[in-house]
Amino acid sequence: MLGKKYIGTFAQDEMPNRSGYMIVNVDTSKKINTDKAHWVAIYQTPKTLYVYDSFGRLTQNVLKLISKKTKKKIVDSKHDPEQYGFTEICGHLAMAWICVVRDLGIRKALTI
Repeated sequence: MLGKKYIGTFAQDEMPNRSGYMIVNVDTSKKINTDKAHWVAIYQTPKTLYVYDSFGRLTQNVLKLISKKTKKKIVDSKHDPEQYGFTEICGHLAMAWICVVRDLGIRKALTI
């Protein structure tokens, strides 16, 4: 469904350093809180991480481990939330964002 560039779904401490699309949980593999799990979408290139958070938050506030560890430039999507409160649609929105990147390109996806 997400195409050949889709790498997989990971906890943030298990995110691979490979170019492509992925969905990443804000928790680490040792501390997954299933009641409050949150998923973000990432499009990774050799030099850049493009990150979409459906709550419109900055990557440095959501994926702290990745933000500290990566040497790549981090580009956040527009800080305009599509999700509020206790809704549970972050995974669906992350997949939809990846489809926009795949079909329309990263420039269009960053405006979401």
